[in-house]
Amino acid sequence: MKRKLIGVVISDVTPPYQKRFISSFLPQMLKADCDVAVFTPLCRNGMEEDHISGEYNIISLINYDRLDGLVLVPDTLALTVDKTRRFLDDIHKKCSKPTICVDYTDTRYETIMTDDEKGMQLVVDHLIEEHGYKDILFIAGFEGHPHSIMRINGYRTSLENHGLVYDDKNVIYGDFWYDVGPDYASKILNRDKLPDAVVCANEPMALGIMSALEKKGVKIPDDIAFAGFDADGERIYKSGVLTSYARDIHTTGINAARKIVSLINSDKYVPYENNDKNITIGDTCGCKKKPEELKKYVNKGFEYIDDTGGFLTLYDFMHENMIKSSDLKDYLTSVDWYTCFLKGFDRFSICINDDLLNGEDFETDENTGYTDEMKMIFDKRREDKPVESNIVFKKEIIYPHLYDERDKPAVFYFTPFHFYKRSFGYTVLEYDGKADTYNQYFPRWMRYINTSFESLRRQVNYRLVNENMCRLYEQNSKLTDDMLRTQEQLIISFAEITESKSGQTGRHVKRVSEYSRVLGKSLGLSDEDVETLRIASMMHDVGKLSIPASILEKPGKLTPEEFDIIKTHVTEGERLMHNSPGKVMDRAKTIALQHHEKWDGSGYLGYARDQIDFFSRIVAVADVYDALVSKRSYKEAMNEKKAYDIIVADRGKHFDPRVVDAFVANYDQILDVLKSHPD
Repeated sequence: MKRKLIGVVISDVTPPYQKRFISSFLPQMLKADCDVAVFTPLCRNGMEEDHISGEYNIISLINYDRLDGLVLVPDTLALTVDKTRRFLDDIHKKCSKPTICVDYTDTRYETIMTDDEKGMQLVVDHLIEEHGYKDILFIAGFEGHPHSIMRINGYRTSLENHGLVYDDKNVIYGDFWYDVGPDYASKILNRDKLPDAVVCANEPMALGIMSALEKKGVKIPDDIAFAGFDADGERIYKSGVLTSYARDIHTTGINAARKIVSLINSDKYVPYENNDKNITIGDTCGCKKKPEELKKYVNKGFEYIDDTGGFLTLYDFMHENMIKSSDLKDYLTSVDWYTCFLKGFDRFSICINDDLLNGEDFETDENTGYTDEMKMIFDKRREDKPVESNIVFKKEIIYPHLYDERDKPAVFYFTPFHFYKRSFGYTVLEYDGKADTYNQYFPRWMRYINTSFESLRRQVNYRLVNENMCRLYEQNSKLTDDMLRTQEQLIISFAEITESKSGQTGRHVKRVSEYSRVLGKSLGLSDEDVETLRIASMMHDVGKLSIPASILEKPGKLTPEEFDIIKTHVTEGERLMHNSPGKVMDRAKTIALQHHEKWDGSGYLGYARDQIDFFSRIVAVADVYDALVSKRSYKEAMNEKKAYDIIVADRGKHFDPRVVDAFVANYDQILDVLKSHPD
């Protein structure tokens, strides 16, 4: 009989909640002999919107007809309330299979909720029974939110069980995040008297409020005791450890598995009951714990490998080595090498859209979703060498290995392979017969292979187009006027691509070429050389295609290491055009290499005076002037007078005196160019 396939939609499973849920859910599914396909965007609140959009490409991969059941964990998905509703509406339209929601109420679906009411009751019971607190203030989450309602009910039940009066005035609604701290600290201090204790509906609010109170001189727990909820490894507070409650996600995961299996098989659902009391005592409630008892809470967050080797250490150069990849084979060799950091998986595959690396598409923010046909370009089984794969398959089957014959059920993690909004495809991690998850390094590891693939894609596509240009040169030794215009348009296109990667427009390229034309003509170049200079100057920054966008578009000051990477764009530009024939391209690669040289020898490569090509000296003045008067991601535009003064002041230092003199003599024309080609 065909093994059942259960789909799960949940964000990055490395944070505590997701980790605890999936770690209790998966064993039950494997025990029921079900395969599990986990579709997991690797994003969290606060990430850039374009990156989050790219992560959610993975949802469009799901073919609901291939599933036997679906489990949704919407609250993990870093979506707004409206987007979550639209997400569920879309699934409701497309999916007719048994579906459940976890820790989220939607009347169209069966729901499994974590019992926060009982957990909150245990926290308040502790404050009352162990410490005798009676005046207890409660900081809830959003008003009307199901988790807020359950936690308020637990607070109310504990008070009433101990003969204390519940008062709505002692409930303040928050937003489940740290930034409520200063505002709510003021509300607490402005009360007629300080409460005995404050209970917060989750840890971030508790940590934010305690920090704000401490800055105002309040001592915790001497002046006010504190307790939180949803212990997730972030309990360390400056002055101690927060007393909290670890939500019973273990039970939630088991019951989600039992519920979806019962719906698929039309069986009776028998919930699992756990009577463990998960309250974890710190010292913010007033309990006096010995220092050695609190040590176990320290450094419970992200576990780094020691600094003598391994991932995310000073000795890890995965990102740099991946970016160095010059072709797809080189790139996949690096991927194979660095799978050692993932550990424990049984298979890792990369599937890409069939329209990549074709020399046509340079845009960085389009191509969302997946093509009808996908290509598996990498397929590595356990510790074996990767298979050189070129399997082409229909997107509708999701992944060919889902249907392999196996003795035991398997878990598959589908994660998006992309750069911002642009979709490359997706990756698949497979675990056979074991309820494992990817490790805490995997989200960062994926970011590395994503960004390095974007760098490779740009280089490969550029080379493919450049090869087409070279063939055009070989077939036509003498270019007609029409062909010269075509060449110019191609160069303009490449230049605009380069500028768009830096967040700029092609107007910068146009202005630099026109400034260079004005200066070249003034300096006595022939008409032919002036035209060559005008066109070739447009390629001065083509080497930026090899520079990561995260550095080019960084809004703040670059680190010394990042600036060293930026400087490589001159040698990269020369390398990219190395085999391009023709006078214009020959001039272009020299300008690309030397346009950051300085007259006094203090430039990128150390060329000085007549060692610097004359065309490059002209472009240096044109490029710097336009950079000064243009708005960039890291600065505002400078006024023309100040930029003019800087150019003149650098005569004989940064710039060839002759070129600066020509700049001064023809400044009216320079201004005309600036005004004629605004951004």
